[in-house]
Amino acid sequence: MQQYDGQCAQMGAHHFDRYLTYRLERLSEEAIEIASRIYRDTCGLTVREIRVLRLIHDRPGIIFSLVVRETLFERSFTSRVISGLTRKRLISRTAAGKGDARVYEFRLTRKGEETVAAADRVGLVLERSLMSPLSGVEQKRLLDYLDRLTAWVEGDFAARAGVPR
Repeated sequence: MQQYDGQCAQMGAHHFDRYLTYRLERLSEEAIEIASRIYRDTCGLTVREIRVLRLIHDRPGIIFSLVVRETLFERSFTSRVISGLTRKRLISRTAAGKGDARVYEFRLTRKGEETVAAADRVGLVLERSLMSPLSGVEQKRLLDYLDRLTAWVEGDFAARAGVPR
């Protein structure tokens, strides 16, 4: 297997096309845009809105700061998403009761639960379609490689790259 040297035989005309982080972000953003159109048509929500709903589904009572941390969204964007989901009556919020009236816990409403279930059905089809150019073995390898790279970036990468954390 050839060592990755930051260059790709099929690079485009742009210098930044050779950087892995750019290529991963571009793939992600393009896939999210396509999926968002499908989710909007079937569920009335974008991928990012569904991401927040799924997180609240998986962690009922989650507070805003944890939603921001887990989704990796900007605080202002997360606030707009939460407000929109609340307006659509997909989530409810209640005071966390920890002495700070500004801290709220979020839970799905029945309508939110139904929306997550519908989105999960659509998501399974989208995931299969996205991975369809790869064989089953290649899909497993890709997921394994992503897990290894994620662990590396979250662990030793910054220190070994000479970047203070």
